[in-house]
Amino acid sequence: MTKCFVNQYDNYTIDGVRGHVKGKVTLGENLADNGGLNQAYTAYQSYKQRNGAEGKLPGFETYNDEQMFFIAYGSIWCETATVRDIEDQLEYDEHAPNYVRVIGTLQNSPEFSKAFQCPKNTPMNPIRPKCKIW
Repeated sequence: MTKCFVNQYDNYTIDGVRGHVKGKVTLGENLADNGGLNQAYTAYQSYKQRNGAEGKLPGFETYNDEQMFFIAYGSIWCETATVRDIEDQLEYDEHAPNYVRVIGTLQNSPEFSKAFQCPKNTPMNPIRPKCKIW
């Protein structure tokens, strides 16, 4: 299980930034991010079963509930960071950069691929096996 995550995250680079994510260094946080997304999605589905579908937000009427869940998930990681900030993070931090935290978890989510109808072998639904925790 952990080898899948290490290999996946080892391959992430960010355009214009020297270095790459170190999958072994960020492993604990990557597992937490992936497990957290899975648990949050399960909890959201349980909430919807009890309470029904949610109302549409103005400006987001074309998105369904599942798509909005993933849009909200991605938005929590929005940040403004300099190239130097990201390079320092790659060198010293046990967290992957926020961009990678979003891409990595969503690439592992079959629910995301289904919600957005991502064809197989595309950036957000790669052909490689999806890394799973449970």
